[in-house]
Amino acid sequence: MDACPRYRVNYFAIDVRYFVADGTGKTKKLCQLPIRASMQVTSARAVSDVLKDFEIEKKQVVCAVTMHRT
Repeated sequence: MDACPRYRVNYFAIDVRYFVADGTGKTKKLCQLPIRASMQVTSARAVSDVLKDFEIEKKQVVCAVTMHRT
């Protein structure tokens, strides 16, 4: 998960890292959401909604890594 401002809009992104049968690591972007100051969205709610959209259960998530840029 990462959040960063671009052109006066904050974005919240969620990428997934997983391994396929041959052991190769893959990374895919699940979402990139514009978050405006007027929106009452928490990162936990955004993550929950994205997991639901992709039919990923919380018990399937091993860890979450967040990045904060200043």
